[in-house]
Amino acid sequence: MDTISYHGHEYPVRVVDIPGWMKDARISTTGLNDELMNRDGSYVDDEGRTIDEAIFFYVEEEEFNLPDRELINIILKSMT
Repeated sequence: MDTISYHGHEYPVRVVDIPGWMKDARISTTGLNDELMNRDGSYVDDEGRTIDEAIFFYVEEEEFNLPDRELINIILKSMT
């Protein structure tokens, strides 16, 4: 499993293919998304913006380790 380091913390990242949307989509957790954004929806800093722009979708921590098929179904349901 890959990780992203941001402000001294490591956040998990994985790559999945989202049929009809994106090949090699980078997925991380909502915990990372929460750290990248201020309460008003702006980025904490430029590094946060760069990281966010490289992530296709954020899922809950308990969903992150699901098998690819289940994770992809969650993502597709959220996008439609």
